[in-house]
Amino acid sequence: MSKSKATQDLRRFDVITSPQFNFGTRQVSRFDEKPIEVGFDEPVQRDDASDETRGQARFVVINAGYGGETIAYGGPHDTWWEVTAQRLAADGSYDPDGEIIQFKSGGWDRNIDQVIYLGRMTLSFVPAE
Repeated sequence: MSKSKATQDLRRFDVITSPQFNFGTRQVSRFDEKPIEVGFDEPVQRDDASDETRGQARFVVINAGYGGETIAYGGPHDTWWEVTAQRLAADGSYDPDGEIIQFKSGGWDRNIDQVIYLGRMTLSFVPAE
């Protein structure tokens, strides 16, 4: 059974989905590949990484915490709750090659304040053979 959950309440290993994941942009980096930033209301003109299947896909939260900068200004919009999540396989199992997305709640724009919470994943130990 799924239910709505506030983004700031998300923790590692929560399994989530949201139609707001559809539209995204690929962040450009010279060195490391960055997550796809999602939460846009429509396709992005530059560096578009939209995917209409992403809004129905399941993602596992791999990191959730405060983002932003408080040193320079310290205002209410200088920090936000930032979530990084990885796409699961169609059967709900972990996919080490699943796309990685990132979104926030509490910043200036492109907020995703609520997601659909589907459950939690657990880690398991597999002994070496």
